[in-house]
Amino acid sequence: MSDGGIRELLRPLVDYNYWANGRLLEAAGALPAGALTRELGTEWSFPSLHRMFAHVMGAEALWLARWRGVDPAGLEPADGYDALPALRARWEAVERDFRAYLEPLDDAALRRAIDYRTLDGRPSRSVLWQMVQHVVNHGTHHRSEAAAMLTRLGHAPPPLDLILYYRTRAD
Repeated sequence: MSDGGIRELLRPLVDYNYWANGRLLEAAGALPAGALTRELGTEWSFPSLHRMFAHVMGAEALWLARWRGVDPAGLEPADGYDALPALRARWEAVERDFRAYLEPLDDAALRRAIDYRTLDGRPSRSVLWQMVQHVVNHGTHHRSEAAAMLTRLGHAPPPLDLILYYRTRAD
């Protein structure tokens, strides 16, 4: 990619990630009391919307910590955010930190490899721009589950298509 190419590719993907997260959180805010924490079954990566959202937010915070050279012991516990407003507030802080970390980086910085430990303690190394793409893709996977959970709870999820995001930003 040409100079600035990686950065220009990642910026809209990160923007999309937080746009899509926000749309799902907004939809979850319309649920009746108790629905967010209701366990919906073992076929999901996490049994409730609350745990699903907390996992995605926690994974974003974990990857950011790794990029900063911190070796986190694990994901933040979901029960630390017992209500949607608390979870949303923490996620907004993670988003601010995530964006602030990436904003000044040029392509050379995004191409650097970062050493870290996996959650089971194994040493690993990945290129930063690939890890950023992973965070977005990871969120997409779990947002699809959250959308299906909303449907099961009788609430239509909002459209989250990437092309829709691009269309809303075309003006």
